[in-house]
Amino acid sequence: MRIVSDTSILIDFLRTKLPEESIYYKLIQENYLIISIITVAELFSGKSAQTKKGKEKLNDLFKGIEIRIPYMEDAVRAGEIRYKHQLSMADAMVAALALKLNLPLVTLDQKSFERIKSLDIFPLHGL
Repeated sequence: MRIVSDTSILIDFLRTKLPEESIYYKLIQENYLIISIITVAELFSGKSAQTKKGKEKLNDLFKGIEIRIPYMEDAVRAGEIRYKHQLSMADAMVAALALKLNLPLVTLDQKSFERIKSLDIFPLHGL
């Protein structure tokens, strides 16, 4: 199954001491993850990404993930989502991507994204 992931899923994986217990690890066993280039920027803005080791870890992580670049219509939709649902611009871009591709979104911040009624949130229970 193809699933759009937000930044929280990847941060959880990068921070955990036992990667095989992370949601990301469990998801990639049977699913194909897609992220926005905005998620890449968010991850590279973190403190741990400022070291050579941190950059290498992120680049390795991205090798197994499809990264999508937004177009003008995606930015317009994200702006509308941000205005209507009071999300951060990054979250609005991720939501716009999931809606465009008609795919579920996996996130640890389900409460924020549940405001978007047309968005399919991937259930975390049972992982």
